[in-house]
Amino acid sequence: MLILRHPGGGDMEFCTGGQFISERGGAVHPHRTLDTYVLLFGNSGEYRISQNGREYRLTEGTYLLLLKDHEHFGTQPCAPGLRHYWTHFTLTGETLLSEDDGLAEAERIVSTDQGKRAFLIPEYGQVKNRERIRLLFHQLIDTARTASLYQSEQCNAILQMLLMEISDDYIRRITHREEHSRADFTASQVMEWIRLNACSITKVSEVADHFGYNCEYLTTLLKRTTDRSLTEHITAGKIETAKQLLLCSNRSIKEIAYACGFASDKYFLRVFREKVGLTPGEYRTAYYKMHYNA
Repeated sequence: MLILRHPGGGDMEFCTGGQFISERGGAVHPHRTLDTYVLLFGNSGEYRISQNGREYRLTEGTYLLLLKDHEHFGTQPCAPGLRHYWTHFTLTGETLLSEDDGLAEAERIVSTDQGKRAFLIPEYGQVKNRERIRLLFHQLIDTARTASLYQSEQCNAILQMLLMEISDDYIRRITHREEHSRADFTASQVMEWIRLNACSITKVSEVADHFGYNCEYLTTLLKRTTDRSLTEHITAGKIETAKQLLLCSNRSIKEIAYACGFASDKYFLRVFREKVGLTPGEYRTAYYKMHYNA
């Protein structure tokens, strides 16, 4: 089931949000039927919740939309170390769609200018750009805790960006699924392996050797399917890990540089600023505040 939302057809309002952290484990999501929507985004561990007769596994990089006026409940105790973001919000003017109707609506959205004013939020899914979703949740939670004349409007704007990011990812995926070739599949495998191993990669040939290709072919493949070279993907993977360490640890800039596989902290500073637009210190200062729910 999906939500179809027309920004001009109703109101959206952020209610509250935070991060759930299970230090000791054992917690089970309660049986609830709410009058708000709840968006969960997995950060680590596995959280099992049932909704509409289907069990979902919230893991790192996946999201789950709990629907208003629909009962949901946990099916298993969570393990220690589990973390996920959450936000409650309300919508008016929304429509619930089946997946088949959602596909037709997605095709209309990408084919018409009027359609682009709408967005689709699946009940469950996985995002490609996990770091962007994390940052939006960081901003949303931090803004909700910061006194401002425009706090409500700012929170609503960030919430809309968050939902549109998920919608964009979903619509792009389902409207191009027939075009996914073997090359696309290979590229996705390579990118995922780089994401998991970027900090230990010292030369591009290590990636090519792992998949049994030569460097030139693999670089061409990635450039054609993702518009990034093999080297650019490796660097991006190192930077993404550095971002997480800057936000979630107290390590020094120098320690993070070496942990992410950079030859020196000076080189790390230069590359980070070039890719992110901020120095590592500026990035940490901008996004360091967190709100925890235990």
